[in-house]
Amino acid sequence: MESSTSATTVSAEQRLVLERWVAAHGTPQSVAMRARIVLAADAGESNSAIARRLVVSRPTVIMWRERFAAGGPAALTEVKPGRGRKP
Repeated sequence: MESSTSATTVSAEQRLVLERWVAAHGTPQSVAMRARIVLAADAGESNSAIARRLVVSRPTVIMWRERFAAGGPAALTEVKPGRGRKP
């Protein structure tokens, strides 16, 4: 059974940004993966199908869909405090 995450809606402008990030060689791989997750969700794929295809966990798919819904493309580039490489 899928989570209660509602359908991810991506505007035409947001889609262009996400597709550009996926295609660009200079995009960090973490950001490109997050963009792929959101684009797949917008295409109607289930969380489980996205997780299997992109080889990530289902909770990861759900988390990035929720963050995108709350903050748009910019939310996909943010690293929460305490995460990532330490100075």
